[in-house]
Amino acid sequence: MNPALDVIINQILRQPAIVMGFVILIGNVALKNSVRDTLVATIKAMVGMLILAVGSSTLVGASRPLMQSIFDRFGVTGVIIDPWTMVGEIEGGILPSEVMGLIGVAMTLGLLLCVVLARITPIKTIYLTGHKAYADTVTMLFLVWFSTGTTGAPLLIVTVGFLLVYWWLATWMFRPISRTVVGDAPITVGHNLLFGTFLATLLARLFKPDPKKNPSCEELKLPGFLSVFSDAVIGYSIIMGLMFFAIAVIVGPTYMGALSGAQNFLLFGFMQGLQVAVGMTILLMGVRMFLAELMPAFKGIADKIVPGATAAIDTPAFWSYAPTATLVGFLSTSVGMFIGTGLLIAFNSPVVAFPSIIPMFFGGSTMGVFCNAKGGWKGTVFGCFILGLILPLVSAYFASWVGTSVGIQGHTDWGALWSPIFRVLRFITGGA
Repeated sequence: MNPALDVIINQILRQPAIVMGFVILIGNVALKNSVRDTLVATIKAMVGMLILAVGSSTLVGASRPLMQSIFDRFGVTGVIIDPWTMVGEIEGGILPSEVMGLIGVAMTLGLLLCVVLARITPIKTIYLTGHKAYADTVTMLFLVWFSTGTTGAPLLIVTVGFLLVYWWLATWMFRPISRTVVGDAPITVGHNLLFGTFLATLLARLFKPDPKKNPSCEELKLPGFLSVFSDAVIGYSIIMGLMFFAIAVIVGPTYMGALSGAQNFLLFGFMQGLQVAVGMTILLMGVRMFLAELMPAFKGIADKIVPGATAAIDTPAFWSYAPTATLVGFLSTSVGMFIGTGLLIAFNSPVVAFPSIIPMFFGGSTMGVFCNAKGGWKGTVFGCFILGLILPLVSAYFASWVGTSVGIQGHTDWGALWSPIFRVLRFITGGA
């Protein structure tokens, strides 16, 4: 591949800040804003995305070692439900080199065709979550290759076709659910948890919202001391601090000491929990910054380039609409995931799928926002808990037939939607 093209496809397009900055630049040019205003908006959006990345990295970095310490302590092995762990495993030797070379081309074609189709059809979604696009492309390319055995142009064409269904069509179909949260704002979810969130909202609808019996999470009147949880920062700090303190107690000084060094292992656990809360706070700050620039800029794109366009963007952008529901969704999903993993262990599953912070936090928080809009706080607890319970089960099934031994994709869509589809495709094409 040409070196310049390689930099564009495999480096620039994998940088969310650059992708978002480019979108803001185009939007401001379309609006004929001044050079100064265009420059300010572009840089603020890029900085907002970088702040979001710092918050996400802080959150994951603080939690991942402690989660792993539980598995080490009890000598349990299995796959981690984590998208980037699976991506790393696929790239680390599962895919042959000739297939690996198609990753960047497939992602670029998919994103460009999203724009073309949005321009010429009534379906107006433009996918903007660049880093998730990369993870989707790697996983989808692997599944098409694994299921059909095809290579070269046929593999590329089929993979791009599936990506377009996911990025362009499915994100548009999710818009009615998005509108229950964002109103007329031209945004929808651009992430690989659309199907899982849809299922969670169906479950949430079993509980009819009621101002007195089943209010929104944002309207809950918590009595006495519990009222502190109405503040998202305080709520996350207390809950994550206590949760990670409890993990330290369970794991004990021997295993936790390997992480804490000279610091008391219990204090270390508590402080790591607070670090997760710090990551959440930073992340939301970045979201507010880039959304403030995206909304007016995307209007320019919608008015001048792709009339009526809707931006499919990353999930943290939706958390600020319902911060308490975000917390409730995270907690309910986490409880469900731990119980689901416990069931796999109790029934001697040949593959055990373990929770990680990405599906617990990013998946659970997002489902919480939309479940809350459909079913109040009761629907949020129920919908997120059930999807959390299901995730380890379908992830273990997914890992068992594709043969990954380290990680498996981190959201319900892959285990509950794409895995059965590709299992059928493999059967039809003569695979196992």
